Amino acid sequence: MTNSTTGWASLFLLNARILLVDDDQDFAMAAADILRKGGIEVRTAQDANAALVALQEFEADVIVSDLAMPLMRGDQLLAELRKGGYRKPFILMTGFTEMTDIAEAMHLDVSDYLVKPIDSKILIAAVQSALRAEHQRLIHEEQLAQLYQALSPVPPPDGSGSWEEAIKGRAIANVRKRRLSR
Repeated sequence: MTNSTTGWASLFLLNARILLVDDDQDFAMAAADILRKGGIEVRTAQDANAALVALQEFEADVIVSDLAMPLMRGDQLLAELRKGGYRKPFILMTGFTEMTDIAEAMHLDVSDYLVKPIDSKILIAAVQSALRAEHQRLIHEEQLAQLYQALSPVPPPDGSGSWEEAIKGRAIANVRKRRLSR
């Protein structure tokens, strides 16, 4: 991992909280040091089970996890978290470049997929991008909540139970139309 960290501090990195999961402690400590230099709070976990325990007391903004770990792989950790409703960004890293692993990881909604050795600028850019996307998701959710609240006294025009159901129904219908038109 290259150690060039000049000029990368950003609003999205300040006060961010990252959980770094990797069974290679030398790599984990080097990556954590690079992220900490940018003002990021970093916790490390040696495996997926330790990560699940850490998440009970540490609210990470982003999880950065190795793919190949003993007991539970990084993609299995992600699947377990998504099944439980966890929606925060998740970055997978690996020393291997098997296309099936990459395809499966992308299917699980990873924010990024990094191949080791990882240059510090690439790691930082991936974390920054994940934080930016999470920030946008939270803004969007807040705007939708405000819209639903503002519209709640008025019944939706389609006769459904709520504006939220009406808007989701219309969005699903539009996606289906676009897929059929391809």
